[in-house]
Amino acid sequence: MPLHDWTRVDAGIYHHFHNEWITTIHARLMTTLPSGYYSLTAQHAGRYEGDVVAMSFGTKTPRGTTATLPRPQTKVVRQDGATSFRRQRRIELRHVSDDRIVSVIEIVSDGNKSSSHAAKTFVSKAQTFLVNQIHLLVVDPLPRTTKVPDGFQALIADDEATAYALSDDEPFAAFAYECDNPLRLYLEPFALRSELPVMPLFLEPDFYINLDLEAAYGAAWAMLPERWREIVAPS
Repeated sequence: MPLHDWTRVDAGIYHHFHNEWITTIHARLMTTLPSGYYSLTAQHAGRYEGDVVAMSFGTKTPRGTTATLPRPQTKVVRQDGATSFRRQRRIELRHVSDDRIVSVIEIVSDGNKSSSHAAKTFVSKAQTFLVNQIHLLVVDPLPRTTKVPDGFQALIADDEATAYALSDDEPFAAFAYECDNPLRLYLEPFALRSELPVMPLFLEPDFYINLDLEAAYGAAWAMLPERWREIVAPS
């Protein structure tokens, strides 16, 4: 299932697909997350909201429990030291249940790139998650804009070590942050009409599961009415 050109339809149609994709990812996580973890959709954490939030309610997973798994082998792997946004005053993010937020998935929407204010809000939210040692996975299937010319990962980073700029050949990206010391970025750029990657979703430092974005995307695509599938991807 290749990545489609969502500029062929208005924002409302992509919004419908966006919501279906989020629901599909959540459903898949509920069958793949290890014991002690669960996921919720569109949950507020303090005054912030994530598309999919992974929560922990058991004993914190010991580091190194995935020693049999290799470190993720994405096209781009970068790490930094102590970035300035990580030295900001700590903001506690807690779910109303008091269960611990361990990871957040964000699927970029049209609104996130609609204005400078919207882009800055998205970046600030991402940085706040990282400040609080909450792992983050961002999927951006939308074209670059004047507000986000190099991809959100370049705006989230304030350090040359992680400020990777997307190329014209592969202007879309999925990227994951592992909140450790140092902070690590795993990035997979991709092109229109290419398959989406399998990405690591970190639950603890050195502890992650693989999330098949392509499979979830395909399942969400199958739920889009045929009328709009024909417009997004005419036969």
